[in-house]
Amino acid sequence: LISLKILRSSNNYLNFLHINFLNIETNSKKVELLNLNFNSLKIIKNDTFKSLNNLNSLSLEFNQIQILEADSFKELFNLEKLNLNNNQIERLESGLFKDLKSLNELNLDYNNIEFLENNTFISLN
Repeated sequence: LISLKILRSSNNYLNFLHINFLNIETNSKKVELLNLNFNSLKIIKNDTFKSLNNLNSLSLEFNQIQILEADSFKELFNLEKLNLNNNQIERLESGLFKDLKSLNELNLDYNNIEFLENNTFISLN
């Protein structure tokens, strides 16, 4: 997995991702695209994607995500595209996107968003 750049794991039965689930310290530091669409994820915990320094596209579409913890996307400085559409997200925490300095596409379509905290999008250019 040392040279892995694209990881697709769609249409499976994933319902939980462990923090640092790709064992980044030794393996997949070069992953640029991560596709986890059409699974059964319900929560994205703090630091789940930590150290995916080269990640530029993250797709979590068509899951059952209800909760995005405040540091779910911590240290994803190179992320350009984030797809969260067709989930069950009800609220977006302040600072959720604070490290996403390169983000140019954010898709939140078809969720249950009822509340946006102040400054939710303040760090996005």
